[in-house]
Amino acid sequence: MGDEMPDGQQYLQLSKAQEDRIILQVIEKVLNLMPEVIGNLMSQQASNNTVRKEFYTKYPEFKDHADVVTAVIAGEEGKELGQDLDKVLAEAVPRIREQIKVKSEVNLTGVKSDRKNVDLNINMEDDSFGVL
Repeated sequence: MGDEMPDGQQYLQLSKAQEDRIILQVIEKVLNLMPEVIGNLMSQQASNNTVRKEFYTKYPEFKDHADVVTAVIAGEEGKELGQDLDKVLAEAVPRIREQIKVKSEVNLTGVKSDRKNVDLNINMEDDSFGVL
């Protein structure tokens, strides 16, 4: 019949013709499902485009910060998979504003040239030094 598995059961041996027939049946089922899957993806993408357009209309200040918007929304979506996109966007707005504010306060283009006023002396006797 077939080879034995470690637990004593036997493997079912299939002929090449049987394997080919099973593979063709699986391929046929997958191909039959593809139009539905692609249709669902297209519908979801159209819906997301509509939501995205409404979102940027409601919050035009976010248009120049698509990188922040994308990162925050991805983080919010990751918290609870399958959430309604409108709910995710509503919850993301405060964090988007916060991240835009933080990003605007960081200088990524220049370095202060006045380094002589930087105090590099560390007071090792300070009680807070090295405390976790």
